[in-house]
Amino acid sequence: MMVQKESLPIEVPPLSLDEVKEKTQNFGSNALFAEGSYGIVYYTTLNGGVPVALKKLDVVLEAESDAEFLSQVSMVSRLKHENLIQVLGFCVDANLCIMIRDTLTILKEPLL
Repeated sequence: MMVQKESLPIEVPPLSLDEVKEKTQNFGSNALFAEGSYGIVYYTTLNGGVPVALKKLDVVLEAESDAEFLSQVSMVSRLKHENLIQVLGFCVDANLCIMIRDTLTILKEPLL
């Protein structure tokens, strides 16, 4: 008997790969912001002018990688705290996993 895992709630909307490609100019160098240990970060704006960071995670060829990624998205999408950068969306397409996060553009209090 196979046990099916219950899907966890994700409190942010998915974005299509086409929309992500449009926003990053097909993952072009003009949108490239940084390269990290787990992937590449692109800076762009969503509809409405909201600035975001899209982190395109390095490809993992494990069969369960999409489910594991969605589980992580579910967990961090429900975390709400003033000291955390919020997740605003995600994209999963074949071996491509992208996390879309808010950017830290304004400090609430001036640095002394």
